[in-house]
Amino acid sequence: MKVALVHRYFWPDTPPYAVMLRHIAKELAKNGHEVTIYSTQPSYKKNYEVDAQPWVEEMDGFLVKRVKATREKNKNPLLRSIAMLGFSFSIF
Repeated sequence: MKVALVHRYFWPDTPPYAVMLRHIAKELAKNGHEVTIYSTQPSYKKNYEVDAQPWVEEMDGFLVKRVKATREKNKNPLLRSIAMLGFSFSIF
């Protein structure tokens, strides 16, 4: 079965769900599913810089595709909503 997992944050980004998503994808791939994760470049914490990751890479038996999205450096709910919409449109 083909499985698409979509989330703004993915490993090596720092929130727990970014790490959990990697484990979920790895387990699905191990069970024979064709898994693709759609995410963005690491950008969760302003004061914790993670090196830019490849835009497309094979990892643990699944494919990771990162799309361009604005960084969420602003606490303004309107600007954060616009950033999330931009991410959603990039996925489509």
